[in-house]
Amino acid sequence: MSPILLLEDCGLPIRTSTLHTDDRFVSRLSLQMFPEEIILLRMQLRATFVNLHDAGFLQGSIYPRNILIQPGPLTIPPSKRSLASPSFRIIDFGRADYKRNFLRDAIGVAALERYEKWLDEYDDFITMVGAAEAEKEYTITVYDSEDGECEDKRGKGKARSREVRMVMGLEKDKWTKMCKARSSWEEMVREADYKVHATLHDVR
Repeated sequence: MSPILLLEDCGLPIRTSTLHTDDRFVSRLSLQMFPEEIILLRMQLRATFVNLHDAGFLQGSIYPRNILIQPGPLTIPPSKRSLASPSFRIIDFGRADYKRNFLRDAIGVAALERYEKWLDEYDDFITMVGAAEAEKEYTITVYDSEDGECEDKRGKGKARSREVRMVMGLEKDKWTKMCKARSSWEEMVREADYKVHATLHDVR
């Protein structure tokens, strides 16, 4: 038996000037729809990217060629789909990034897991006091050994306690890196949102 490669028809790239595909796909889409309906389509497309960003993903390559339009809705059989209810698909995630991976690269795997564990354990506390209050610093004291005894270059003696400033389960320096990484991520999301508007020619 010969091998078979099965490909799904995901549609064709949008034409941002009128938000319809080229003539070989549907030549009259722009004529079949009122301006208000075109506006709704643009809102639907923007919402697709907003949902992607809210889920913690960045596509990384926002161009018309990577935004496809096809008959919809996708929840019904293909034979019943129509361009009267078109659907959009975002493709080409070769440059995509994931927020958790982005933060992991900034502070390391162990620190991120400790941070997520802290969030999980203190979920009720965070819900009760609010995120802003929960992010306030708290100080703990860490000893070199449980019994307070230690041995260093100067010989045996009582351990000197050392205070480690912690913020939401992370050492202060890790927390600083986390904050910078989160700020960078939010900036990347804002840039992506702007690029979506620019791609649709509706930059405000």
